[in-house]
Amino acid sequence: MKCELLGASHHDTDRMTLTAVSLFSGAGGFCEGMRLAGWKIACAVEADAHACLTHAANYDDVALCKGTSPAFFGGRSTWCH
Repeated sequence: MKCELLGASHHDTDRMTLTAVSLFSGAGGFCEGMRLAGWKIACAVEADAHACLTHAANYDDVALCKGTSPAFFGGRSTWCH
């Protein structure tokens, strides 16, 4: 039996790490929930400067993009770290 979404057999899913992108990240509540659920966070996107500072302090190992989601997907945003 194949897992259609991941393209792996059901035996492989126990060893897989799923990856998420956090949009409208704020201080990082979504990132925390995903990590507690065993997911890896690829990057986070946040437009508010104060929220970016808080998110960066809470998750210094997550690449943080300062900008809006449309700007992020269009390549017109700034990476904080």
